[in-house]
Amino acid sequence: MVTRVLFKKHVREVLELLGKHDELYFSEISELLGVHQGSLSRVMKELTDEKFIEKRKEEKDVALPKAYYALTEIGKTALEIYDIVNKMEKMQKEL
Repeated sequence: MVTRVLFKKHVREVLELLGKHDELYFSEISELLGVHQGSLSRVMKELTDEKFIEKRKEEKDVALPKAYYALTEIGKTALEIYDIVNKMEKMQKEL
């Protein structure tokens, strides 16, 4: 279920980071967020399985192929949901 995934730990940070970049590889995401690769691996798998992000492997003449990630349309829509949540939280504080 979509909403079950949206508010899990590190999901928002990953989606927002990918929203700022066209595409990043796994190690870049881990470094930029300061998230352990084991934890990030689980998050990325779930986001890929739920179609929030897409994965592409670069396998040309490299011993260790890099996995690149990018937002899908669902991922972009999730960013809009986060914006709405931020707006609602701000409205609550002003009441």
